Amino acid sequence: MISPPKWFLLLCSCLSACGTTAPTQVEKELQLEQLIAEVDEQFKTIPKITIAAIKQLLPDDYLLVDVRTEQERQVSMLPKAISLEAFLKQQEHYRDKLIIPYCTIGYRSALETEKLIKAGFQVKNLSGSILAWAWAGLPLLDSKQTLTKRVNVYGKKWAILPDGYESVY
Repeated sequence: MISPPKWFLLLCSCLSACGTTAPTQVEKELQLEQLIAEVDEQFKTIPKITIAAIKQLLPDDYLLVDVRTEQERQVSMLPKAISLEAFLKQQEHYRDKLIIPYCTIGYRSALETEKLIKAGFQVKNLSGSILAWAWAGLPLLDSKQTLTKRVNVYGKKWAILPDGYESVY
């Protein structure tokens, strides 16, 4: 449950979204927290991993798998991530790695996490997915492997990137 100060700020965020002023950074962060909490509530039994926990892993111990559409991946991806299609073509090659699926906020990747667990993989869903990655200030690459601050956010509801980023949908 959101504590009263956050609840108040979330209400202000909703009200400002109805008006002409853009939401503040704090309001957007609260919106992100709320969306992540909604996904977590729907997928209580799915193992999750945070960006902070990923930073503690050795790069060779895990694989980031982008479950979004080709159109979304053209805008940006996490460095060293591969598409779900590429993963599925060579999935046996990755049996010894922790598989970390991601999408926009974590819903679609949670669905894929369920499937991969049933297939016997060690897998954890990236909590907050690419939105959390952007909020952590970590690099994103476009289809030409150039640094970018553009993110395909699936739809207007998820257009809650930090200042300096561009939402594409």
